[in-house]
Amino acid sequence: MMAAKGFTNAVVTHKTTSVAGGPKLVNVTFQISEGPKIKIRRIDFVGNTAMGDGPLQRALKENKPKGVLSFITGGGTYKEDKFEEDAERVTQFYRNRGYARIRVGQPEMKTLEDTKDGKTRWVELRIPVTEGPRYRIGEFDFAGNTVLKSDALRPLFKVRAGEWYNEKDVRDGLRKAQEIYGGGGYMEFTGAPDLKYKNDGIESDADATVPEMLRAAADPINPVVDVTMRLQEGKQYFVNRIVFTGNATTRRSEEHTSELQSHLNLVCRLLLEK
Repeated sequence: MMAAKGFTNAVVTHKTTSVAGGPKLVNVTFQISEGPKIKIRRIDFVGNTAMGDGPLQRALKENKPKGVLSFITGGGTYKEDKFEEDAERVTQFYRNRGYARIRVGQPEMKTLEDTKDGKTRWVELRIPVTEGPRYRIGEFDFAGNTVLKSDALRPLFKVRAGEWYNEKDVRDGLRKAQEIYGGGGYMEFTGAPDLKYKNDGIESDADATVPEMLRAAADPINPVVDVTMRLQEGKQYFVNRIVFTGNATTRRSEEHTSELQSHLNLVCRLLLEK
C-alpha cells in the first residue's frame, strides 16, 4: 500500500510484547518508516528507435512525469504496482503498429535530487524497450472451428496479407466472432491468435540444433507473421425455461412463455445459419 502511494522505500517492522496476566495475549506494534515519496520528473525509454519517447510516454497512464494537472490526477507519483499495466499499454501501442515481438523491461530509477526536508525524491524513470522487427501479415487462417466455416469468419477480421500486423484488428474480429457464436447459443466460445514468425533473421531454438553447414540459406530479411486463430467453440446451449418473477400486475401465462421460448430458439438457429 505504501509503494502504491509512491513510498517505494518504506520499511515496515513490528514487535510483540506480552500482556501481564494473560499468558496467551500479546500487544503487536507496527513501526513504519515511510522514506521519501518517489516523484517522476522525466521518463527515458532506452532501446527505442522506431518510436519516439513522446508517443510512448503518452501511452502510459499511471506513471507519468509531473504535469500541470498533477495535483488533480495524481500524476508524477511513481506507482510501482501499476507499472505492469503501463508496460502492457506500451506493448499494445507497438503491436498495433506491426511490432509483434515487442518487449518492455523493468524500469530503473535514477535519483535526480531530494528535497531539503527529505520528504520527496525526484527520479528519472528509465524503461528498457526491445522493439524487434516490424512484421507484415503472411497467411491468415482458422483452426478448431467446426460450426462455422473459415470463409464465413474471415470477413469479420480486417486482416489482409501484406499489410502491417495490427493486433487491434485481430482482437476486434475475435470480439465480432464471439458475438455471432454467442447469438447461436455458444456461450463458452473463446479464441486467441497463434503467431508464427518468418524471415526476420531471428534464429529459432530449432535452428540452433542444426549444424551451421547443414542449415538452409536464410531468406532475405522480410519479416512476416502467419496468424492462426485457434478457436474453442464449446457446447451449444438452448433456452429450456423462462420464468418471470415479481410480475404481479402483468403475469405471463405458460402459453406466452412457451411462445417466447420458441421465438428465441428460432433466432438462435437463424443466427447460426448466417
